[in-house]
Amino acid sequence: MGIKLPRFILKIQEFFDGIHIPVLGISLWQMFQIYISGIFKGKIGRKAAAISWSFTISLFPFLLFLLSVLPYMPHYDKLQFYIFEVLMHNVFPSNMEGDVRGYIETNIIPNMKGISNLTIILALVFATNGTFSLINGFNE
Repeated sequence: MGIKLPRFILKIQEFFDGIHIPVLGISLWQMFQIYISGIFKGKIGRKAAAISWSFTISLFPFLLFLLSVLPYMPHYDKLQFYIFEVLMHNVFPSNMEGDVRGYIETNIIPNMKGISNLTIILALVFATNGTFSLINGFNE
């Protein structure tokens, strides 16, 4: 004995079952069923969690890479002004902006010239980990 579904759900099912996707040769309802079964029975959740973890972990080396390359960019003064006056104002809350700006100005900017090329290359390699995991997730 099957589960009784309300009439409006059956009408929705009939509507989506009437729409056929030309490329796949299946109805839209069948595509929804395949998608939902892939989410609940497949590895999609685990892959999404692994990709988001890799992106989160690769964010900090990417920021280190950007801060390392910043002094070698043309128009460094204009770029630094944009970061401190426009970008930080829009990203951080007002009570936290001053602390972050002070930390960057006193601790990070004076030491940026002392960062070696090896550090820049390693930061770039570790920062690409998120993109690499995304590509691997789509290939599987």
